[in-house]
Amino acid sequence: MPILPINANPMIRAYTHHLFLHSILGNEEVLNNLNASIDIINNDISKYEYSINDDHAYFNVNWNKVDLYSKEYAPKEESFYYRDCNQNDELIIKVEYQQMVRNWGIIYLFVQSKANLFTNNDFIYNANIRFGKFCKDTLLIDDGFTKQFLISEIKQTPYWLKLSINDGYIISSISFDGYNWIEKHQSDFINQNKDLHIIGVCFDLQANDYFDWVFSNHIQLYLYLNPVGITLDYLITPYKNYSPYTFNPFINFIPMKRKYIDEKYESIFEFIKENINEQKYIELILDELYLPSREAYQSYHYNHANLIYGYDTEYIYLIGIVNGKPCMSANTIDDVIRAYEESKTGQVDEVVYVFDRVRGTYTFDKDFFKQNLRSYLKGKAENIQLYNLSACMEDYKSLMYGINIYDGLMTPIGLNRIKNDLRIAYTLYEHKKCMIERIQFLLTRGYLNNESYNSIIHYATMMCKQSHILLNIIMKSKIKENGSVPLASSVI
Repeated sequence: MPILPINANPMIRAYTHHLFLHSILGNEEVLNNLNASIDIINNDISKYEYSINDDHAYFNVNWNKVDLYSKEYAPKEESFYYRDCNQNDELIIKVEYQQMVRNWGIIYLFVQSKANLFTNNDFIYNANIRFGKFCKDTLLIDDGFTKQFLISEIKQTPYWLKLSINDGYIISSISFDGYNWIEKHQSDFINQNKDLHIIGVCFDLQANDYFDWVFSNHIQLYLYLNPVGITLDYLITPYKNYSPYTFNPFINFIPMKRKYIDEKYESIFEFIKENINEQKYIELILDELYLPSREAYQSYHYNHANLIYGYDTEYIYLIGIVNGKPCMSANTIDDVIRAYEESKTGQVDEVVYVFDRVRGTYTFDKDFFKQNLRSYLKGKAENIQLYNLSACMEDYKSLMYGINIYDGLMTPIGLNRIKNDLRIAYTLYEHKKCMIERIQFLLTRGYLNNESYNSIIHYATMMCKQSHILLNIIMKSKIKENGSVPLASSVI
């Protein structure tokens, strides 16, 4: 039964609207250093050579199995694994794994003249044939004269690709099982000397845009103080009707009325199955009184958001927050149905969110990054009207930004709230952790040299340690009856 990829401990997670988003976008497949894994069928692997245009990537070869790895945050340039091509020849690969991070990331087979082998950026455009599959379930066929993009029958790994050269023709085929082949293209091939051409595999899976997006954003913070409550969060996307689910380059947020779902589906489980089968995640408000894995179980009613990422014949798989930490659990189908039914308030605007991954693109912009960082250090917010914070706050003009939030947290209201709301201290901690990772990202991508990196990483690490001390103080104070507010204020 389908269980979608999920990250139980994402980089940004203090609030459910961040936890769910980053658990999906930063799942174990996306963060995997393994970019691709293929088997080269019926070939002498000792005859193959490789070319890697990326200092952060490397091949691991074991018999006929070829794995391509790259370091975290690497830009991922093209990598080639190839051999000399014969007058009549055949290359078959089984793609065991293809990292799905960008729509236009691709693994393809090629036949190419040796005349300009890997000597210029136009290599891929001078190939006799390129035949492969993009991450977005589209096939590429390029014979040097025409380029075609075809809808692929293959939706996920494993799948097989084959190039056959016979009597002056190149035949491109794809298979579901390695035995039954679907011919996709045939083109002329003239090769009088076998040393003039090579045949091989290109891995062009492209950079992980999730990191570009995370590290361009999640810099600016805002603090909302009033006598009733406090909000400390990242200033990233506009709000609409109290919801931050408005825009993301990698997710389509689909709000659906609960009334519509209840009328169309026999039970919420039928709705869950339909969406999970389509590779979509679902956020449900559940009464956690009926969920054994939750703090409120059999104690009190507590309607709270949970993200569903899979199911089988007995269980529905959820991720939510328990005691301030992400909690993954397998709950029985009956328990989840009961929790859903009991969470209804009867309000006409009750909605369920469906998260549909679109594998969009996002490029790190150093100027935008510098603007965000500059605004944070100045304690100001650029173009604040665009974020529409007035949609969820009565007096959004009283907000504090950037380093000025610490002045707000030092007020009596601020100290009292930070003591009672663990999410505030955790947001400060993950904000500093994210900055350390961002600095590493800037070094790996070439935006920082080693000297600059060494000069700032010490201060970022020191601030992260201080924020971790604050978090530990707050956690200990919640255990004791008398909270350590004075000690917390000294750390702030």
